[in-house]
Amino acid sequence: ILTCNIQSPRWLIANDRHEEALDIVTKYHGEGDRNSPLVQLELREMMEEISKTGADKRWWDFRELFESKEVRYRTMLTCAVALFGQWTGNGMFVYSFLFFFASA
Repeated sequence: ILTCNIQSPRWLIANDRHEEALDIVTKYHGEGDRNSPLVQLELREMMEEISKTGADKRWWDFRELFESKEVRYRTMLTCAVALFGQWTGNGMFVYSFLFFFASA
């Protein structure tokens, strides 16, 4: 489905693909300069964080959202709030908001 989606630099670093991560960070934050201080800082911070916390490569089990009555309640409450938020029409208003201001 997402064939054109680039991988995140954190994911690439966690999977030992440092050169690809460097290329992506350079493209979006280094203006083509691989030795840019910003690029080096961002890569160093990502590597330090991943080395401290570890890259959790396990597949996340969604059954945890439905294991107990309390967790099921919280999950359904969260879904209901999101659903009711969409039903209020906020999405349509925000989408058309730009057109209203553009014509003003």
